[in-house]
Amino acid sequence: MRLVPDARESVRVVLGVEALHPPLTGIGRYALALARGLRRHPGVGTACYYAHGRWISEPAALLNPRRPLNILRRHVPLRPIARRIFHGVNSVIAKARLQGFRDWVFHAPSFLAPDFTAHVVCTVHDLSHLRTPECHPRDRVEHLSRELPRTLERAAHVIAVSSYVRDELIAEFGLAPDRVSAVHHGVDRGFHPREAASVDAVLDRFGLQRGRYVLAVATLEPRKNLERLLDAHARLPAPLRRAYPLVLVGGRGWQNEALMRKIEHARSEGEVRWPGYVAEPDLPFLYAGAAGFAYPSLYEGFGLPVLEAMASGVPVLTSDRTALPEIAGGAALLVDPESVADIARGLERLLGDSAWRERAAMLGIERARAFTWEACIDSTVEIYRKAARA
Repeated sequence: MRLVPDARESVRVVLGVEALHPPLTGIGRYALALARGLRRHPGVGTACYYAHGRWISEPAALLNPRRPLNILRRHVPLRPIARRIFHGVNSVIAKARLQGFRDWVFHAPSFLAPDFTAHVVCTVHDLSHLRTPECHPRDRVEHLSRELPRTLERAAHVIAVSSYVRDELIAEFGLAPDRVSAVHHGVDRGFHPREAASVDAVLDRFGLQRGRYVLAVATLEPRKNLERLLDAHARLPAPLRRAYPLVLVGGRGWQNEALMRKIEHARSEGEVRWPGYVAEPDLPFLYAGAAGFAYPSLYEGFGLPVLEAMASGVPVLTSDRTALPEIAGGAALLVDPESVADIARGLERLLGDSAWRERAAMLGIERARAFTWEACIDSTVEIYRKAARA
């Protein structure tokens, strides 16, 4: 697909969509919401999409698991040296492909922007590679540590996904406060309380009963703190943990050998289920059917699953640190994520305190209403205008 810049449009945007690949992560959902919203936003003259050296006519098509790059991603691990070569080649291609778009705004929704002279806007989702480097593959930490300062230096404006991340960026990199804006994600309208019959039809396929399980949605990687969650669930009184098995939804991730052993042991006892990555159409039903949602992450720049659970009318347990209290807004039960005992006490209340459960469900629905993709995209387009004038 060959694109020709149109000089007549006032706010023209190139959106990087490299984060769109299966399995779809929180950053991927953000990029997809932007791609869909910018195309019809009245403040955007033209929106074009770019990924891996190519112009993309339909961003959602990147999620097709049969695409060659997605097949390669699933079956061939990208070694550190190969990753550096891949990024280096992409950078060279980007300079060539984007030369005619120097006067456009280029939005990098996943941290890093290609090195070319456009009006760059980048979105930073967290600084976990600096705060919890042990939770990431070493080459990823090295890559972000090397490249993120370069992107921040040349960005006309930086979007942080929470006030917490905005404060971190200003403190860590010395960015001028007027160059950094906090713009919250939205919640997809598919997440809402649902009728029992529609939920049961989906849960039957997973062997689950409505209102009889604790849900956790996260990639199986160290920062999500799933080992402590498993240990806390195992501390519940036997009748309670058998009545409410822990259902872990998420792809396999990385650095999780000990976690996988714990999952297999708990599965053999019938107290944990791991269906793996769940297709997007089924996920809202798994949320809506849960007795409670647990997300005791060690570090989050936002924590979209917390909002998805609250929007679904499900009481939530989450961490008392990083951006999670900001997002929960008093509607969730906060626990110390480094204390198995505190998480266990929280789970007991999550499942056993009926008065709190009812109140938390109502507060959560109300809290989630404040987070819409329309508001996110409106704020983002206003930032594009600032960047274009910079």
